Amino acid sequence: MARDSVYGERIIHAERPGEIVPTALERGATWLLGTAAMITALLAVAAAVTIDAEVQGLVAFAAWCASLGVAVRLVPQLWHQGAELLVTARHVVWSRGGFRRSIDRAQISFARIHWYPGGSGRGDLELVRDVPTGALRRKLSITFRGVAHPDRLWELIRSGDVSHLDDRAPARPVGARLPVGERVVWTEKTRASWRDFVPERRRDLAACLLGVSVAVAVVWVAPRAVAAARGALDAGVAPTSLGFLALAGSLALTVALLFGTAAALVWSSIVAPGLRAGRTRYVITDQRVLIASWRDELLIDRSRIVDVIASARVDGHHDLFLVIDGPSSRGVTVSGAFEEGPPGELMPVLRGIVDVDDARRLLVG
Repeated sequence: MARDSVYGERIIHAERPGEIVPTALERGATWLLGTAAMITALLAVAAAVTIDAEVQGLVAFAAWCASLGVAVRLVPQLWHQGAELLVTARHVVWSRGGFRRSIDRAQISFARIHWYPGGSGRGDLELVRDVPTGALRRKLSITFRGVAHPDRLWELIRSGDVSHLDDRAPARPVGARLPVGERVVWTEKTRASWRDFVPERRRDLAACLLGVSVAVAVVWVAPRAVAAARGALDAGVAPTSLGFLALAGSLALTVALLFGTAAALVWSSIVAPGLRAGRTRYVITDQRVLIASWRDELLIDRSRIVDVIASARVDGHHDLFLVIDGPSSRGVTVSGAFEEGPPGELMPVLRGIVDVDDARRLLVG
């Protein structure tokens, strides 16, 4: 049996990523940079044709935006596709050439899974290890992208055995994909409310305000773009000339870029969290806590949970924050429950719970 070159431990599983689906951030950055490159290139054409101006700077900036957009889209995929995922007797290792990241299997606080669309059974697996609050407060996380059946890989990491699992795609609900012998003891779905569409986190509120500001900019810019096009026509530029078409195209793309940015910010800060709240299910088994929302899942072993904090909401429901204690630390941390993670990222919190007493009793007795 092969052994890891650094730890000298027996390798029980090795895998290389398959097809990797870009994240929403990577797709958004690619579209933003690509549109900026097109706007700049069209402005360069308009300036060169109509007023015979020097456009080397505009061309260089357009090329830079286009190159950066391609890099944002391709570099993460090439970087992760060249990696190797190793599960040893005690560690999980992400390795690419001489670069390695590892995490102790016994010290993983929880895992997140993001399933790829299409029912391919592939997705991203993120392993999170939290360190206690205070001077040593930090978070270690490793993400394995393009993994085949990340739920099976996580089960292998946490238990060392997947022989009791069925090889099934994620089309089945999370509660129906449990290992043999593990049973559901409690489940509840978030009660949707209009309040779910009101941003509460500082990051969501800031994104919402920024989106509104960009929307105001669209209202301010659009009439001036039309006025600029009319000014060019009044100056004698033919409406069918290359210069005018390039100018009109750049102005239209500018307005579209601002509108799209405003819509994306409002969607990510208001609409998506509200829709997600109504599609989130919480499952407590005799071994774990599972949170499933759309194509995302968060999985925590109940042995990691040392306490829960119930916070009452104005609608009469409760948010149940899970307090997690890491092994070899003996310090209690909320493991990100009160932090503001990236938009759409599941946190170890049960939100909008009605049956809060039974859930708390099951988790901490």
